[in-house]
Amino acid sequence: MRRFRYLFPLFTAGLTLAIAASPPGPSDDQEANLRLLQEWRVNEPLRYEKIARNLERFRAMTPEQQDRLRTLDQQLHDEESSTQARLLHALEEYGSWLTKLSDEDRKRVLSAANTGERLKIIRELREKQWLQQLPLVNRQQWQAASDVDKKKLMDQWKKDEQRHREDRTEVRRWEVLTQERPFQIMADEAFRTELVDFVANRLAPMLSNEEKANLKNLEEARRGPMPWMPWMRAVESMSSAHPVLALKPKCVRKKELPDEYQKALDNPGTTAGKAAVARLPEGKWPEYPIEVTKLLRSWNVPLKTQLGPVNAQEISPKVALWVDSTLLKSLTDSEKDKLKKVEERWPEYPQTLHDLARKHRLPIPELSPPGEQTLWDFVKSFRTRPLPDPPEDMLRKFAQELNAERSGPFLSPNNPVDRENLKRKFFDNYPDMLIRLEQQDRMRGDRKRRPSN
Repeated sequence: MRRFRYLFPLFTAGLTLAIAASPPGPSDDQEANLRLLQEWRVNEPLRYEKIARNLERFRAMTPEQQDRLRTLDQQLHDEESSTQARLLHALEEYGSWLTKLSDEDRKRVLSAANTGERLKIIRELREKQWLQQLPLVNRQQWQAASDVDKKKLMDQWKKDEQRHREDRTEVRRWEVLTQERPFQIMADEAFRTELVDFVANRLAPMLSNEEKANLKNLEEARRGPMPWMPWMRAVESMSSAHPVLALKPKCVRKKELPDEYQKALDNPGTTAGKAAVARLPEGKWPEYPIEVTKLLRSWNVPLKTQLGPVNAQEISPKVALWVDSTLLKSLTDSEKDKLKKVEERWPEYPQTLHDLARKHRLPIPELSPPGEQTLWDFVKSFRTRPLPDPPEDMLRKFAQELNAERSGPFLSPNNPVDRENLKRKFFDNYPDMLIRLEQQDRMRGDRKRRPSN
């Protein structure tokens, strides 16, 4: 028996509509599919009966129709999950629309000589339906207009309709987002002020010119929580790459170094030593003091002072309080020993502090971007591309359970804004499925890009 990745019911005239499978879902393993059908037979009898009816309809097709259906099934399977979901939804909408047509109009669609002719008829019928749902005053204006003016009216009305649709979508987006804790934090003016201050005074002095330019470009687009997201993603990424090692830049030029450091650099002793001094990145924070420290240590120069804070109290009283009241309570004995061993050494102490804080998901006051760790987890995982689409039945069941538990607005899988929020929450609960679906999408994309022999 030929395997199908999707199961297709027939419409009255032999057109097909795909039904997405629920997890674990049909696979390429025929035995697994049979076990899944048996499970549905026991636990979901209505679903099983629907599949059985669809199978009978499929068997009643001509061999040519069956082959076309198999080809469509394969083509759908080869698409990425998001494209699959969009096409399946389009098939569902088309099927629903087709069954509501009059017998005469439905016969026109189904008896079209080819795809191009069918699309022409569909557009004609859709336009006719669109005109019929316009307000009476618009319909009267349409009837009285010339053919040229009719086209202008239609173009204008459709633009107005599109704008209203976008406005409704944006309103819906904000209804949903304002219920999310990360966006509530991002919308808080005090948080924004603190974050901007952190970037200007802690992060920016460590950035390259290219990084600063990138951040500046993103700053110009900041308006409301959503446009802040790309900027915050850049801040999160740059903060991870450039951990703050002191509250203020210091000792970034030779003349700012303690006397003992300057004397050692003035007397390198060898040609190689002179070359090493010449290569020091003067003016760069924290690269210059770090490289100076490394160089003098390699020369075994005894140093009485360090070029940065070597314990929590030297960083700031706030950091010292946080270490005693929060960090140490989370550390193992070996981690406490690790932190103790690097006290009185810079940059090792603040670097180790960052490593341990990151491991235990504890932002360091004044040294890490402000805000809860869950906020920065959200920012880090924020996607510019839509998430892959999980099995439809599983997403809908998840939506029902989530809506029953939450107090915010009802989230519908049929609404594009709601759907992306549902998928994000869904994959928070099923991260392994996200990995699997993304792998499948990459494999499908690779197959489509691979040149055919």
